[in-house]
Amino acid sequence: MHTGDEVQQKAVLLPVWDKKEPDFLILEKLKPILPPDKNPWRVVPDDKHVQVHKLAGTRDCLVSVYPDAIAMGSPYGRNRKGLGWFAVIIAATAGLLFLWNAIDIAFFSEEVDVFGLAFCLVFSIIFSLIGAWFFNFSVRMPSDWPIIFNRAKRTISFVRPTRPKFFRFWEFTNSGVCTYPWDEVKVRSYKLLVSNAGKSFHDSYWMVLLWGMKDEHGRNVVKDCVPIGYEGYFEDERLFQVWEHIRRYMEEGGPPIQPGERLRKPANNRKPAEFPPEVIAAAGGPALSEAEVERLAGIEAGVQ
Repeated sequence: MHTGDEVQQKAVLLPVWDKKEPDFLILEKLKPILPPDKNPWRVVPDDKHVQVHKLAGTRDCLVSVYPDAIAMGSPYGRNRKGLGWFAVIIAATAGLLFLWNAIDIAFFSEEVDVFGLAFCLVFSIIFSLIGAWFFNFSVRMPSDWPIIFNRAKRTISFVRPTRPKFFRFWEFTNSGVCTYPWDEVKVRSYKLLVSNAGKSFHDSYWMVLLWGMKDEHGRNVVKDCVPIGYEGYFEDERLFQVWEHIRRYMEEGGPPIQPGERLRKPANNRKPAEFPPEVIAAAGGPALSEAEVERLAGIEAGVQ
């Protein structure tokens, strides 16, 4: 039995599509997110005045509120890095064992085994690099990669996810910031089958924003895309509450946050990826404080 509240939360106003992509012929840009030949599960109308859900809500996806914009989180922001620490410990232990064997061969053996010494040193370095990569992944990477919806400029800006470099372990890949028109964005949800550690499977849903362009042959192709919100578990209906909140904010002067809601807490107590000064300036200046956002949501100070 579903309660009345659950029924309302699932009251998406879009039918299931689950057939060929209606606008783009080539979807290779989707490869980093999902299989490019995957059918959209639901397709949001291009007319952004069309309501997509009976309810609007941020559903723990709102990262920041700016004077003229809101920043929503991505599905990557919900991925915790606990397993990364396990890998750090394993790699560090292996690296130390190989290093100790190298020291033993070099200084405590009656006859130095050059091949064995080189073997131990090489694998000590390899496991050290692996440990450094997982340390960067678990500790130094941003907690989230937000998407800024600028109501004043009618644009969408996002930071591409970074990843640690392996050999230059102190550096990260250059993520870059992209800004595209709000009026040209197309929105899809996609249904995927996800493994539960190989023991079973469940349906998972992603919401993706896409922008198109004409290629050299005049075909409509995906110019760029970015996932938004969170990974829906068994259903995508509530994901469209998030899009309805964004749609109302951008098109109807809706509030930046719904009554009683709060900002998304960063995973592992790390900061989200930062935007360059020009993007922040276009959003009207620095983000509001958490206390200011809670006042907008009608939450009294000190209330948990």
